[in-house]
Amino acid sequence: MKWDTNILFGLGFGAGFYLGWAYARTSSRRGSLPLASSKGLVKRTGKCLQLVQEIPLTDTGNSFKGRFDHLSYDSERKLIFIACLGEHAVVVVDAFAGSALSLQDVSSPEQTLLGRFGLLSYPQGILFVAATNRLYVANAGNGKVHVFQICEGKPCQTWKTWRQALNLLTIIDFGEEADNLRYADGQVFVGYGEGAIGVINDGSEVSRENIDFVCPGGHPEGFQLEMSSLAVNKRIFVNVADANAILVFDRTTGETVGEWPLPQGASDNFPMALDEVGRVLFVGVRKPADKACVLCYDVDSGEVVERLPCVGDMDDLCFDASRQRLYVIGGAGRITVIGTVEYPASLGVIESKRYEVLSEVPTGLGARTGIWYPERDSLYVAAPATSTLPSRLLVYHAMD
Repeated sequence: MKWDTNILFGLGFGAGFYLGWAYARTSSRRGSLPLASSKGLVKRTGKCLQLVQEIPLTDTGNSFKGRFDHLSYDSERKLIFIACLGEHAVVVVDAFAGSALSLQDVSSPEQTLLGRFGLLSYPQGILFVAATNRLYVANAGNGKVHVFQICEGKPCQTWKTWRQALNLLTIIDFGEEADNLRYADGQVFVGYGEGAIGVINDGSEVSRENIDFVCPGGHPEGFQLEMSSLAVNKRIFVNVADANAILVFDRTTGETVGEWPLPQGASDNFPMALDEVGRVLFVGVRKPADKACVLCYDVDSGEVVERLPCVGDMDDLCFDASRQRLYVIGGAGRITVIGTVEYPASLGVIESKRYEVLSEVPTGLGARTGIWYPERDSLYVAAPATSTLPSRLLVYHAMD
């Protein structure tokens, strides 16, 4: 049979493309993929998020200024709490009514809610614990964690009712730069200082426990806890950006059980998310700035299995378990949506399922943090004020 040169060229090109793809997949398993480029992100599907609401973040007509840090939510009362680092405040948003109120410290304590409890100083971490109805606020400026008890019922959006509903239980001093907060099994974990995660007992008496998970490489940034009954050791995964590594602790014994380096050339690993069912740890890497990416680690082997380009200056990764999607929130003004894509067996692909970039969704410049609220099937993103726009909470509904 005589082969046409065009056919031969087509077959050769196809085989070369497939072999190159297969090699890249194998290389990624070894964590040796080249640095991903954030330019020209591929959109595989239609719109994944739909902007449905913009809630003004204002109090008595004034827009909150400065940077917003992390968020938490109370699903029973449909409230969202935002650490407003720029104004030493906590912003409370009624997600149902679409209104906001500041729990702010100023120089006149009698006119404020939290002023009488002690000064908030650059609050970064915030965590609502539904099991005990408590609100934890971690302050970068003085290293203290304020613990508040919220009384039963839903406070209205007024100063008077919040004063009646919120009571300070205690202030726990971690020395310096209290940051991210996580909860599991009756304990609150606090990243703080030059390199440690402390533990607060969230029992009938709130107190600091006599255990620290020491991160010798520097300040712990984003961290995640294994909580599933499938987890044997119930580990803690910690981003240590100064060391360009992820530290792994056994949270039962306190021992360090692993250290996973970033691939060569990657640095500034700040946000993190965990898919316990899929056995994947997502790590957001900011630098090089033009090659910002999400690294997908196999939590059993500690190896990088995917490396995906994403929006830069990210500070939160939010995992949507029902859709197997990751929402990467970046200060460059976009959300990169990453999800699993399945390939038919007829294509002969080595792996039938893998993560890919699905789409990008615009937000606002400087909007780096947010939270996935599964009960409302929505992603909330805190957008700071700009020269032309007030600060606002952007509400995106997930699309199938």
